[in-house]
This record gives sequence, C-alpha cells and structure tokens, in this order.
Amino acid sequence: MAEAVEKLAGDFAAHANTPVTYMRGGDTIANVDATITRGGCEILDGEVPITHEFVDFIVAAASMGAAFIPARGDRITDQTGAMYEVTAPAPMNVYDRIGPAGTMLKIHTKGPI
Repeated sequence: MAEAVEKLAGDFAAHANTPVTYMRGGDTIANVDATITRGGCEILDGEVPITHEFVDFIVAAASMGAAFIPARGDRITDQTGAMYEVTAPAPMNVYDRIGPAGTMLKIHTKGPI
C-alpha cells in the first residue's frame, strides 16, 4: 500500500508541481518543487469566530534540507514573483508533515504580500 501511495504522490507531483524559492534571511533554496493549494480554518477568539485563509505549499521534506525546517517569517516566492510569508494562526504550527512516513511538508503561508 505504501508503494502505491508513493507512486501516486510522485505521479501527482510530476503534473502539479511548480518551482518556488524558499528564503530565510539571506539564505535561499531555489527551484524547490511545490504543489500550491489554498485552505482555511476558523478559530474562536473568545466567542468570536475568526476566519483565516492561507496558501499552502506542499514540498518534499528532503528538498528543504535539515537547515530549512519551515519557521514563522520565512518567505516563499512563486514563478510569477508573488511572495508569501510562512505563518499560521496560533496555536497551529506553520507546517504539517504529511504523506507516507511524513516525507512531505505542507507549509502554511499568507499572501501574496
């Protein structure tokens, strides 16, 4: 089953990915293959629901390297030059590990900024 999921993920990536640039300060990783999705969530602030909309970038964890675990404030630039800030509403983490054995990262951003 894991092999089938991995093959499906690879096939999907081959057709849906676009290269992006991941930035932290002066450090960058260019040509990271990413699948771009849109999502949202609703969080209660006391008794008032607040809707948050975000753009997610799904990337292979291996393409980021150990030095680039997503962190709040990092930036991602897509092919059009639009820039997104890595962030998520508290108490959410700015990324989730997904896929077989957590080999993919779903990075939450806002933007374009």
